[in-house]
Amino acid sequence: MGNSLTVVRWVDNKYFMEKLKLRHRRDDQTAKMDFAKPAAIQQQAVPICPICATPTRTGHWL
Repeated sequence: MGNSLTVVRWVDNKYFMEKLKLRHRRDDQTAKMDFAKPAAIQQQAVPICPICATPTRTGHWL
């Protein structure tokens, strides 16, 4: 009985590791997309603040 329990636990663990691998792979893809997003944003024209002459995305409070 204890023997079958260890087998189930091992299968469970293997299944869990597969799920972890899948999750990591998905996180890798989303991370790559997140890395690609700022580069795409930076290619757009950034408005320059007329007061302090620095590029600003949000604009300064006047």
